[in-house]
Amino acid sequence: KIKEKLIINLKKLLIKKEKSKIHLRKSLSKINF
Repeated sequence: KIKEKLIINLKKLLIKKEKSKIHLRKSLSKINF
């Protein structure tokens, strides 16, 4: 049970990271153009 929770949390973290990466890229491209 604990392991499953850990895995789920990890996945959520990864998704957050990806989203912030995309957001960063978008704002960067806005600044560039």
